[in-house]
Amino acid sequence: MTTTEAFANLNRRQREAATFHTHPLLIIAGAGTGKTNTLAHRVAHLVLEGGAPERILLLTFTRRAAAGDVDVISCRKTAKGLNSVR
Repeated sequence: MTTTEAFANLNRRQREAATFHTHPLLIIAGAGTGKTNTLAHRVAHLVLEGGAPERILLLTFTRRAAAGDVDVISCRKTAKGLNSVR
């Protein structure tokens, strides 16, 4: 799977946020707008671009979103042959 294919389900603004890499990023959006999915794609993008997973801080404010982040990131890393999230 290519990066283009992996990011195909994001809209333009989500894709911009997921691939933004100049400095830390704060994402604020309403309920049901795809924040969790966008953040999971951002972490996957950072790791695939060579970022050290232990240097990435991902904050979310619900247990449901946090569990979803770990599941999605773990699946993406496994698909790329990387170690799963601890």
